[in-house]
Parts: sequence; structure tokens; C-alpha cells
Amino acid sequence: MKKTNFGAAVVAAFLAAASQAAVVVASDNATNYGSGWSNGSNGGTGFTAWNLSSSDGGWFRGNASVQGSNSGATDTSGNSFGMWASGYVNAERGFTSALGVGDVFSFDMAYKWDNGNRGFVLSNGSTEVFNFNINSSGYSWTGGSAASTPWGGAREYGVSIDVAITRTLTGFSFTMTSAQGFSASGSVAAAGFDSFKFYVAGAGGGDGGNMYANSFLVTAIPAPGAIALVGLAGLVSTRRRR
Repeated sequence: MKKTNFGAAVVAAFLAAASQAAVVVASDNATNYGSGWSNGSNGGTGFTAWNLSSSDGGWFRGNASVQGSNSGATDTSGNSFGMWASGYVNAERGFTSALGVGDVFSFDMAYKWDNGNRGFVLSNGSTEVFNFNINSSGYSWTGGSAASTPWGGAREYGVSIDVAITRTLTGFSFTMTSAQGFSASGSVAAAGFDSFKFYVAGAGGGDGGNMYANSFLVTAIPAPGAIALVGLAGLVSTRRRR
């Protein structure tokens, strides 16, 4: 009978565990809202229903490419979640399950004009733990800031931003990147976050004043330790039967 190198097999089990693909645990996009985006609607999985509120503002399901080809990158099948406000508008929802360490929450957002304020907030209960804001002074976020995206050859066709937020042992880390030149990354010490909110305030009317968001996703990596232990248990069982 061929003798198994038990040590090598154990190493192989751990390497196999580490290479596990991410699993989607929550997903939603504007394509799921064919009958319209309204307060209390929920076309996705893993998220709570939308809580939409406004004063001299509103929300809609529409084509972000009306701002230009850059903003259009946010669309799925020609649609994104859109918001406008001369006063204010908020679009908020939570997660049906708490994010674990290593889980990644990602989405896309787009805008064109930088008058007024627009952005997103992460909260833990009633406590705001992160705020990303865009206005005429540029970009600002909890712990940092950056200059505005130039108008000519860039923002005149809109700006799309890819956002990824990873839960860590001490809070979360984030990356925000745009093909139009903006990028930011960092980490925040917090107890985590259980909801998110998009907002627009004082941006006026017109397509250029809208903000768009889309393609919400939460992915998780299966715990390597658990998977490796399953593999190790099988190896031990096999070894004992010999």
C-alpha cells in the first residue's frame, strides 16, 4: 500500500482552504425594480427594505448615462438608483445579517455637478461611523480629503466611483477608486456598521445635480480554519483506518 506523506497532506488541506472563492451573501441592483423604486421596496437579498425620505427632493430608477458616459458605468441594464434634491433626500437601508471579519461590502456611485452636498454614510445603530461627501470644495471623508475631479475632459461626462469596504477585527478598511482619477483608501476604528445611507442636499434640479448608486454586494470568504479542519479530520480518519 502506498504510504501517504501526512505532513504534506495537511499543508495541502490548508492551502486549499486559503484558496476558497468568495461567496455572495447579499446582492441588489436597480434592474430588480422594474415596477419602480419606492419607500419600503426591496428587490434584493441580504438587505433590509429601503427607507426613503425627502423634503423638496426625490428618488427614481433611471439611466445614469444621461450625465455622460462616465456616470453610465454605474448602470446595470441601463438603470441605477437616482436621487435629486433642492432640499434633501435620504436613501437608507441595513443588512439582514451582521458583517463578519473579512466580509466586503461594495457598490458603485456616480455624480456630475458638485454644487450642494452628496455622498454616503455608514452607521452602527444610531452612531455615524463614516461619511463620504462631495461638494464644490472637493472630496472629504472621515479621516481625509482630496481635490475635486477636474471638469474638462472628466467630470463634464460624469464621475463614477467604485467603493469597497472590508470588515476588520478593529473596524473596517475602505477603498474608493474612479477611472476619472480620484482614489482614496484608509481604515476606521469602530464597532462595525449595520446600515448605510445615501444623501443629496441643496444640489438643485437637472440631470447634472443627481447622484446615482447601484450594484450593492456583500461577499464573504469561507473561514479557512473551519474548512481546513474539515479536511484535516478527513485525513486523520483515513490515516486511522490504515
